Amino acid sequence: MFLGSEIVERGVAPDNVTFSTIIGCSRLRSLPGKAVEWFEKMAAFGVDPDDVTYTVMIDFYGRVGNVDMALRLYDPSRTEKWRVLTFTSIIKIYGTSRNFDGC
Repeated sequence: MFLGSEIVERGVAPDNVTFSTIIGCSRLRSLPGKAVEWFEKMAAFGVDPDDVTYTVMIDFYGRVGNVDMALRLYDPSRTEKWRVLTFTSIIKIYGTSRNFDGC
């Protein structure tokens, strides 16, 4: 059983910290399907992703080479006050893809 499923079965009401942690663990365990699955489940629990959750997903998409999706998630940060970590993730993605102009 995947940890996230156990949390729900125990009646824990997940929040952004919960989702960011599960997504981050999925990313580190090379379970990209689970990371996307839990990101998409957030709405069903009435949780809107915050800047930390978006940053985890941006980093995830960058690590799996989906730069377009990472940048699509990054777009809202241009009008909102997000943490420096988000920008660091984008710079890292551009550097990994050898797009130094993007950095």
